[in-house]
Amino acid sequence: MLLYGQLKKQADSVHASTFTKKEFAFSLISDCCSFQAKLFNTKSFLEAYTWIDKYSYFKKRFGPRIHEMLAHFILEHYGNEILECDVQTKNRVIAEHLLEYLRLIIPELWERFDNGLTLPLDDRTKCAFAYIGPVEEGRVFRIRTKTARHPCDGSEGCSLESMLKGKDSRRRALSLLKALQGMPDSDEKKTRELKQIQRFLQEFFESGRCTSCYEMCNKGIGDMVIALETLPDRTLVTTNTKEYEIICTAISQNYYVISTHANRSS
Repeated sequence: MLLYGQLKKQADSVHASTFTKKEFAFSLISDCCSFQAKLFNTKSFLEAYTWIDKYSYFKKRFGPRIHEMLAHFILEHYGNEILECDVQTKNRVIAEHLLEYLRLIIPELWERFDNGLTLPLDDRTKCAFAYIGPVEEGRVFRIRTKTARHPCDGSEGCSLESMLKGKDSRRRALSLLKALQGMPDSDEKKTRELKQIQRFLQEFFESGRCTSCYEMCNKGIGDMVIALETLPDRTLVTTNTKEYEIICTAISQNYYVISTHANRSS
């Protein structure tokens, strides 16, 4: 969360939305919970660490964040001393200590999200998941990403549909749809997520309803929602270059990519 500290020094204000907080929970915090559960079940640091790289999904999305966290943790807590231990001891000792470390850091990350802001959370989507933090079960935490009846069910739930029907959001969403329709599916820049966004927007403007909202919301259209709910006179800050380069250019939204330290605007 060093990012917040940097932003506070450079920006007049830092704010986020309930939808963004849900995305944070379903990505970083969910990843930490998954890794913690693997450590608990295997009791082996090496086995859990290998698991990160074994599956392409985790290697792409989950791996880099966990690798960075592990490198920091091992250096801070063990230095070079751990290298002198046998493999079995290293696996067991690091696994035990990491479990306890994650028990502390997971709820702390959840609290830090709001503490890093200078303005209240924007609630135009009324995302109920923003208020469902990690739950401790025994020695591990879990984040409720799926349930039989998710909290955005019912009339008191998600307002994504209403937000998309707003004059400014609708105009920008139509611009994005037009841009995506103009990109051939064979274009390497048209990622799987961008194709999902195109399909979602086509269905939405044809029916006027978010018919596949829940599944699409949590599996593909998150970057679009965050871009559309960002006020046009503000700068969207992200670590994701691929999708936001296309999305923000299409809707004329200023954005800043942390990973490249390059300020971009359309």
